[in-house]
Amino acid sequence: MTSPLPERSWWNEPASDDPVRADAKPPYEVARRGLLAPGSPWRAVAVPTAVALGAVGAIAASRARLPLPLGAAAGAAAALLGVFALPSLPTRRVVLVLLGLGGLGALRHASYASDNTGVLLVVWAVATLVALLLVARCRSARRR
Repeated sequence: MTSPLPERSWWNEPASDDPVRADAKPPYEVARRGLLAPGSPWRAVAVPTAVALGAVGAIAASRARLPLPLGAAAGAAAALLGVFALPSLPTRRVVLVLLGLGGLGALRHASYASDNTGVLLVVWAVATLVALLLVARCRSARRR
């Protein structure tokens, strides 16, 4: 007896950008360690992402009357942890969300920008552009 419902075997197949399951071969921990391995393109993406979020953190710190290096360190640490330490999410999506949230933070605090934060907005914009270009390059390198 055949089912009146259409065949849906594709439903159980993983998408190309889904995170790898923990029991998959090779283990996901090995794939995550590959992000930190020498020659990994994601190491290059982490640097401008950290610079961009560090700049936004410094802008936010100036608004909150905290030292600029403290805000920059907090933003850079959040970027590095997001890129390298979120095992259940695809790295590309994490980077894009972090850069988007950094953009919201830059827009929020840009209206209150003083003389010393104008340069930080330029640093944020350039670092975000470089990070987005590197993400696109990593994605195209992965398809080859």
